[in-house]
Amino acid sequence: MKMRPFIIFLLTSLLLISCNPAPYHSREVESSLVVLDRVLDKTNEIRARKEARIDSLRVLCNEPQDEYSLYHIYDAIFNEYHKWNVDSAYSYAQKKIALAEAIKAPQMIGDAKLDLASQSFLSSSYLDAIATMNDIDTSAIATLGRLPEYRYLWYEIYHGLVQTTKNESLALNYRQNERACLDLCDKYIKSDCIEYYVTKAKVMIPQDRSEEIISLIRRKLSNPSISIYNKARLHYWIGRAYNALGDEDNAMIHYATSAQYDFFIPLKTYGSAFSLARLCFKRGDIKRAFRYIMFSYTNAMDMEDNMHINRIAKFIPSIITQHEQYVAKNRRFMAMMIAALVALAVILTFAIRLLVRNVKQLDNANIEIAKTARHLQETNHIKDIYLGEFLSMFSEHINGIERYRSSLRKVSKQMDFEAIQQKLRSDDFIDSEWSYLHKKFDKTFLGLFPNFIEEVNALLKTDKPLGEDAPKGKLSNELRVLALMRLGVSEPARISQFLRLSPTTVYNYRVKLRNAALCSKEEFESKIMNIGR
Repeated sequence: MKMRPFIIFLLTSLLLISCNPAPYHSREVESSLVVLDRVLDKTNEIRARKEARIDSLRVLCNEPQDEYSLYHIYDAIFNEYHKWNVDSAYSYAQKKIALAEAIKAPQMIGDAKLDLASQSFLSSSYLDAIATMNDIDTSAIATLGRLPEYRYLWYEIYHGLVQTTKNESLALNYRQNERACLDLCDKYIKSDCIEYYVTKAKVMIPQDRSEEIISLIRRKLSNPSISIYNKARLHYWIGRAYNALGDEDNAMIHYATSAQYDFFIPLKTYGSAFSLARLCFKRGDIKRAFRYIMFSYTNAMDMEDNMHINRIAKFIPSIITQHEQYVAKNRRFMAMMIAALVALAVILTFAIRLLVRNVKQLDNANIEIAKTARHLQETNHIKDIYLGEFLSMFSEHINGIERYRSSLRKVSKQMDFEAIQQKLRSDDFIDSEWSYLHKKFDKTFLGLFPNFIEEVNALLKTDKPLGEDAPKGKLSNELRVLALMRLGVSEPARISQFLRLSPTTVYNYRVKLRNAALCSKEEFESKIMNIGR
């Protein structure tokens, strides 16, 4: 008994240690982040599928094809490499141009040059992109429906120049061109293409019209024919709009959705992941912020995307610093957890030895069963049965504790603090042990007093016999109260402790049963004590 306060203190300390403050996210935000994390976990699998698609297309290039079919194969390969592999995308854009010029197809030439300009822009080769754009026949690409994309690419090129140039006079000139291009997009691009919604977002969000653009883009997203790539872009801009409104929860949900689509395609330009990392960092979710920002940075480096590299690089040092502190804190936490677990293991070992010694001293009145046996003056046969059953139970209980210790040691060796937290917070082990004890008690007691339920019901005036709803071979809680009384355990505190009921509930059971007795209250308890004699 002297050990109990110390064990309670130790377990309380473990729980306090395990309550490592977690970043706050609403249920909806956390759910979106969990889905995104699962997609990230499958990065290698998703990339392998993309490479397999590319390989299957490249095989077709070596098979007999007419020029037009070969051009479309090149186009499909370029689209796979675009925002994925700089050198390969350039190569196939050049192959498209060479083939289109060889067959003298103006529309194809314009289409191929627009792809080349787009790839030059992604690689921050803005002057090359401008040179290629100036060489495009706009009437040719207009027939292909790519004129909105052409106009919006002009805006992106000047926007990139504004972001990367360090010359103030040039930056001013580029900013004027950027504004003029955006105005043209807003004026001429129609709602039948995705650039319309992206342009509207860029125009309306700075004008404090975020709610309008959210409503506009949501209507567009209701169209089931939208591609995954365009869904990613639209969700990103909804996230931007919500962020402008100060609604971080919805911003994070839409950034996470956009990033899921980006990762699933997959691409290597992740505006959504970067924006999401910043909000995670702001909320103290350092682990996710570090993961998302490093993923974005690595892929931006692969794509030689200087604009994104510069933007991400400004934010990385603060995240890395916080992440290192986070890792150090978790290492200290794990060290404390392991020390506490070792201390708990020592205490459990001592408690087990004490328990075994108490079982061996059963006849010295240190265990409730021995005390009950003396009060009842039961036969040696009954005492032998109870001793054998409970020795078996305690042996299995000790084995259960040892298995629990082993599982904790295993988890601690893996340094999986989240699993340790889960085990320490879980009541499964304790609940299963109590369930086993009650099941063993019922089986043993009914083995000694097989007619106990029938004899109890014969003493009561009730339309519904006690234990009628209980499974065969099990006692209801009311019957267990009477069974413990039959064994000499009459104190409400001991009964409530054994049955895991409140003292008030035990008291109410006893009052209810005495009131339902056919005889007086005193005779009822006396007759209960005489059952089976």
